[in-house]
Amino acid sequence: METLNLLNDYQEVKECDFKGEHYSVRDNGAVFRHARPGKRVRKDDERWTFGVPNDTNGYMFIGGIVRVHQIVATAYFGERDTKVYVVDHKDSNRRNNRVENLHWLTRLQNALNNPATRKKIIMCCGSIEAFLNNPAMLRRFADQNPNFSWMRSVSREEGRQALKNMNEWAHRPIDEPKGGSMGEWIYKSLGYNPQMEIMKKQMSLRRPQQSRLSEGIVSNPLIEKNEFVAAKSPNIAVQKKWITPTDFPLCPSEITETPLLDYYAQLSNGKLITMNVYGGTTILEYAMNKDNNYFWVFSKRTEQHPIKAWVLMGVYVKNGRFVHENLGSFFEEIGGYKYFTLAQGKEWNGGDCLDDYVS
Repeated sequence: METLNLLNDYQEVKECDFKGEHYSVRDNGAVFRHARPGKRVRKDDERWTFGVPNDTNGYMFIGGIVRVHQIVATAYFGERDTKVYVVDHKDSNRRNNRVENLHWLTRLQNALNNPATRKKIIMCCGSIEAFLNNPAMLRRFADQNPNFSWMRSVSREEGRQALKNMNEWAHRPIDEPKGGSMGEWIYKSLGYNPQMEIMKKQMSLRRPQQSRLSEGIVSNPLIEKNEFVAAKSPNIAVQKKWITPTDFPLCPSEITETPLLDYYAQLSNGKLITMNVYGGTTILEYAMNKDNNYFWVFSKRTEQHPIKAWVLMGVYVKNGRFVHENLGSFFEEIGGYKYFTLAQGKEWNGGDCLDDYVS
């Protein structure tokens, strides 16, 4: 798509003052710097532009010194102290300054709320804990990758696809982006999870269940966390220490002579193990205890930007029902693996992690 077409791909225009200049700003990231009254018209005045890319850090600039993303964020989200706040590019493309791709964040929010940023910080600093102990250590890594050739101004559709792909990358094990840099893959469709689509349709068609108060099982999600709660499906599934009513799509619909072994046989890495109104979790690892009467499932969330993306669950049978117990959620994947290992009574040699210090 030509730049001219992208410049005209917008729905809203706002005005703002930034660093002594007055701008009109489109929601596609284009800016119009107004000429100063009584002074000569400069090269970048009185015209719409996405700015000029800086090959050293990848950002778009106007006038050679002002970052376009800060102008856009100021126009649409208000002014912030740039010594305290940063403008985060959700898809990591510093040349995509569309409004939906930007938001103001503090350093801590930038570290914890955006999974792609969190992953990059772990790659650069070793852990979130190390970054929080010394945020300044990240500065020397900020522009370490000079390859910005994949970055560009994008259409609304390209921006949505790139953000989706970045979120998928962010939840993979700690590794570099494909090929050592982002590359064109970030704009291409990587497919979708058909299991998730089926589950969403099933949930939209399912009527709310009536309360079941027998045998201590209730359907109120606001009860004490140590109570059993009727799960959304199937009827013999219950949940413990969960707030949100949840589906367990792999749970058997009946109790057999070997119910837990039958349930365990349905598990495999990558399958959806839970589903609720906020999203689901997919299996990373699972293990059965030596008595075959309890198993653990370590999974990751599918929704965008979860603060705690990894979940540990225990499953057992009680009173003719499958009990799904929430054993905790974790900031770091390594933290989830640690407690998954310890839950099985095994020795952990991976050292401390952020989740040891944050509840």
